[in-house]
Amino acid sequence: MFPLDFPGCGSASQPGVLRDEDILTLRFDAQSGTRTAALRASLDHPAATGFQTWLYFSTMFIYFGTVLPISLASFLFAQLRVLPRLEKIFGEFGMRKPALFAWSVNSLEPYSNQLLIAALLLLVAIIWLFGTRTGRRLRWSIAARLFRSLREVHAADVLQKLRVAATAGRPIPGALSTLARYHFDPTIRHELLVVRNDLEQGLPVWQSMSAAGLLSSPEASLLVVAERQGSLTWALEQLVEVKRQRVAARLERAGEFLLPAFVLLMAVLVIIQVSLFFVPLITLLEGLL
Repeated sequence: MFPLDFPGCGSASQPGVLRDEDILTLRFDAQSGTRTAALRASLDHPAATGFQTWLYFSTMFIYFGTVLPISLASFLFAQLRVLPRLEKIFGEFGMRKPALFAWSVNSLEPYSNQLLIAALLLLVAIIWLFGTRTGRRLRWSIAARLFRSLREVHAADVLQKLRVAATAGRPIPGALSTLARYHFDPTIRHELLVVRNDLEQGLPVWQSMSAAGLLSSPEASLLVVAERQGSLTWALEQLVEVKRQRVAARLERAGEFLLPAFVLLMAVLVIIQVSLFFVPLITLLEGLL
């Protein structure tokens, strides 16, 4: 069914081949005996509510996350290598330097070595965060604490896998134990471990998830009633969609402010670069003509 050694596959042996979410889904199917049900549910995610908002939001971040470091790197290179040479040219011709140009050279040039070292350290940190297993764990941990929407998406994914297990007739405690063992987000994994320990003490599953922060009190009450009435899978499916809708609406509102903010930031960088490099060049040409 799955000819892989899941405890060590994916990110440990071939980093970057699969997303952490995909590895978790494959492991869940293999360990829970749900065949490919969780994988099919994951592949159906593009049709889920809010996917277009997620796609727009992630595309925006990927674009600006690529353009902004490149712009800052070119700015730093010019600041450390080009501006000192322009300053010498102004000195040789005895010309007055533009105010912003003079301030930039006098303020940043004494710290050029420190800036270069800081840039290299930042590059190493980014490579470590996105290219190593330990770095990814730290990245997930930081992101889950900073962005509530990401944590809620992961909670919705947990509920979706519980729905798959319930539909297949698998016990919920066993599914939670599998997720607690393999989940890639340290925060979610810790909460699942707390729930698993509570279940071992005989506490109800949905109340334990509510106490751990994976469910709200009304959501836990809904699942208790749905389980009594035999409609647990329907209730889980509805909760997954509600959580995704909520996150999609939140991201849509945030995108209305973030996109203009990103564009304004890039415009400020362009204006600064023009003021620092092209204005001095134009001043030199005017002085020589």
